[in-house]
Amino acid sequence: MLRSFYSAASIIAKLNDNKKKIKEFSNVEISDPSLFNTLEYYAEQLVFYNCSFSSLMELNDKQFDKGISFTKCEFEKGLSLHNITYTNEIDNSSIDIRDSTIKNGLFIQNCKQKNIVLNKIADLQNLVFSNNQLSLKLTIEDINLKNFFISKSAITSLEIDKVFCKNIYFQNNHYKEFSIERSEIKFNKQSLLNSENYDEFQLSEYRVHFKDSIIINSIITNLSCNNEVRVSFTDCTFKGKCAIYLLTEFETTPAEGTPQPLPKYTLTFENNNSDQTIDIGGLDEGENHSISIISTRHNQAGYRISRAKIKDLTLHGDFSNTYLSISRLKISSGLSFLQFTGNEKSKFSNISTSKATLEFFEADFSKSTFSDINFLQFSKIKIWASQFRMATFDNIIWFTIDQVEFGELTKNSEQYHWECRRLYQQLKQSCEKNDDKHNALYFHSLEEKFHLKMLRKRPFKPEVIRLLLKSTNSFGDNWIKPIIFLLALSFISSVFLVIISGPRVAEIPYFVSIKNLQAIFSYQPYLFIQLINPTHSINEIIENGNGIIKPGFGTSLIDIIHKIFTTFLIFQTITAFRRQHT
Repeated sequence: MLRSFYSAASIIAKLNDNKKKIKEFSNVEISDPSLFNTLEYYAEQLVFYNCSFSSLMELNDKQFDKGISFTKCEFEKGLSLHNITYTNEIDNSSIDIRDSTIKNGLFIQNCKQKNIVLNKIADLQNLVFSNNQLSLKLTIEDINLKNFFISKSAITSLEIDKVFCKNIYFQNNHYKEFSIERSEIKFNKQSLLNSENYDEFQLSEYRVHFKDSIIINSIITNLSCNNEVRVSFTDCTFKGKCAIYLLTEFETTPAEGTPQPLPKYTLTFENNNSDQTIDIGGLDEGENHSISIISTRHNQAGYRISRAKIKDLTLHGDFSNTYLSISRLKISSGLSFLQFTGNEKSKFSNISTSKATLEFFEADFSKSTFSDINFLQFSKIKIWASQFRMATFDNIIWFTIDQVEFGELTKNSEQYHWECRRLYQQLKQSCEKNDDKHNALYFHSLEEKFHLKMLRKRPFKPEVIRLLLKSTNSFGDNWIKPIIFLLALSFISSVFLVIISGPRVAEIPYFVSIKNLQAIFSYQPYLFIQLINPTHSINEIIENGNGIIKPGFGTSLIDIIHKIFTTFLIFQTITAFRRQHT
């Protein structure tokens, strides 16, 4: 569209026309834009459409209740807006720059507005945004630029959409909501989310959202004075180094009597990619923070969380192409693995708690590693349709079955016992795979224990009898137990032999003889010792019994039964001992 030349006199005349509160300039070339800055005039709004400015367009210390608008304009030497404010709190004052070309740079400083919109700006090298206060929103959309500096600004909502920026510098800003979408950003400042305390801009909640963007060389830090900070990364690609360090201690100590609450962080990572590990740190105070990481099989990202104190951690989705390291973590509420698929690069170590809930829902820990974890510290462990066979466990203190829940299953039901058996079977197989024989035997015994409970309503099945007999050595886990049974058996057999060989009812005088009774029962310890020997001879015992032990059907029957059970218990002892020590 053609533009006509606009003289200085025409500009002065229009600016001094008090009948028109909105000063509009359309389809004109303005060679001396300094008049807009040096003249004293009143305007509710300045509107420029399809205008060109051959020298620097600069506006300083102006008040426009409805703001400034530039559409389809060209700036040969740049645009500078400094201390542009409004007086009328009712009207929606904004700086609106759209579909324009700005060479050299755009500078917006010390402005107080409701909104600022920067949309489809071409040839922009530098965008400097500093010391501004926006009660509503800053929108930057569809812009390619080299350097973007944003500092010391208070903004309710910042939205960056479809922006390609080679270098972006954030420092000491304060936002309520921050969003970067469909953009490629390279960060060059270690303070992307740094916040200061603006007395007139206190916030209860602070939101930061990155979506479908490329984030390059970012060290993201935050020191927030807000009660709650929410940061999310969705469908983003991290290139180069990325560290997210969220500070939980204040630089200044609150005055005595006015304690300042620690911030609460909520971090969400969803379907991201990275060529290096994303380090998440600094969450070492407060224990009210939450982290959620969601991944799909197509994502190739790496996450590392270390030395953190958090409320809960949720890992959701397929991490089979993801590096995941969770270490030195203290959790106060919950740790959840939801439809989780791990790999050999999924490592969980030094996780502690005092009352948190541990949840496994449709999780598959293929080649994942758990180490230095005390599962007894968890108040409850929920397991449903999860796989542990291929996982590696090292230096683990295991949970008790009383801690475990399987969905809504009622404890002691047949289905509950089946799930218990399946769980311990998987843990046994995992230990066998990793050559952990002691824990494998321990879990095998628990597996068989719950198998027996499953079959308790069918007591005469051969499998039930087999399991009942194996329970005498805790299914191979305890060789001391059958030895105790053997001692008890020998004691009982010796007592029965003494009773059967003792006086008959017809022999009342002999029966009531205290001396003879003492003689009989004083022989019982000798008899007990002899019966422990599996190769003993009942005939030799009778011959050495001085008539106290008498031959007969009862004596022979007890001896035969005793030898059968003694042989079985010795076999159970040897079996358990060999399993324990091979």
